[in-house]
Amino acid sequence: MVSASGAIGTSRGVLGTFGRAWAVELRKVAATPSLVVGLAIGIAATPLAALVVADRSDAAESMTAVRLAVSAAMIPVVAFALWGAYATTSEYERGAIVGSLLAVPRRSSFYTAKLAAVATVVGVAMTLSAAVAVVVVGLAAPPPGLAVGPWWAVPVIGLIVGAVAAVGAAAGFILRGSITTSGTLLVALLGPSVLGSALGGAQRWFTGAAPTALIAHAAGSDRPELGAAAGSIVFTVVVVVVGVVGWRVFARADH
Repeated sequence: MVSASGAIGTSRGVLGTFGRAWAVELRKVAATPSLVVGLAIGIAATPLAALVVADRSDAAESMTAVRLAVSAAMIPVVAFALWGAYATTSEYERGAIVGSLLAVPRRSSFYTAKLAAVATVVGVAMTLSAAVAVVVVGLAAPPPGLAVGPWWAVPVIGLIVGAVAAVGAAAGFILRGSITTSGTLLVALLGPSVLGSALGGAQRWFTGAAPTALIAHAAGSDRPELGAAAGSIVFTVVVVVVGVVGWRVFARADH
């Protein structure tokens, strides 16, 4: 039998390995100019898109600042999903995957650390981006201004988009190529809106569990497709399934 102290020591060792791998992945992001530039573009996307929508929307006065700030959330969602994918596919395209596995020999630690780092960076970036967008649209609104709305939605939106970026990273492990991964993500994110009623009864499930629908729910919009709870459950299941599939492919791959 394993003693309690032995079990605690093992768990600390695992957490220590993961923590070090996570820190390595964060430093890797900071040291890669293309990832830093992509992150900056993603952060700027939300306030810029919100200003365009606010300028052209006749209903802007009846919306809260939070809801208006994320009314064009599909733009940062797509940007950060592609960023998450590139964080993984660039490892293969630059031949850096071998060095990464030498630095973190335990594949499970490397895989989970990569996804966790991507989710962390994007979650913080999207939270910052949404907060800036709220301030910007609030300042740009004509008198008497806009009600702020649910501020708590801002970190929730960061959490949602961070999960989307992690899915992008997992897809990168599955497909490896930047073009194929980006194309697949674009189809997955934009396809349901483009196909519309052609999806039949499945449309409400595709659109209701989409990250943009969850963001709209958090911001105070009443989306008719699915309730917030059902949409969140389906979204979570998709995130977990893609993450598991990514791990299975990565664990069996010959690098």
